[in-house]
Amino acid sequence: MTKKMYGENLEGNLTDLVGRMRRMAYRPGASREVLIPKPGRSAHDAVRDLHRHLYSHRVSTVIDVDLSRYFDSIDQQLLLEMIDKKVGDRRFLRYLCRQFKAGVLRDI
Repeated sequence: MTKKMYGENLEGNLTDLVGRMRRMAYRPGASREVLIPKPGRSAHDAVRDLHRHLYSHRVSTVIDVDLSRYFDSIDQQLLLEMIDKKVGDRRFLRYLCRQFKAGVLRDI
């Protein structure tokens, strides 16, 4: 279902989604990987800002970090235990477990 299709009956779709989540009947499917830029900013802006900073300040070290696999490396059980201590909602924890198993589709 596209965003446009979902939005045509947004109120009904959201009501249905909330109902399925409350009944613990919601099963997330794989989601597309989407980069969400900050309002008024783009990846080009970020590269331009970095370039300006590197050439206008004395920099001795640059670290390149790829966060695309960051959440794959986290101990999910430990994360769930920490969230449980903070939130304490079993339904939310079960939802997170389902999200962990759902996966991500990537355009290659």
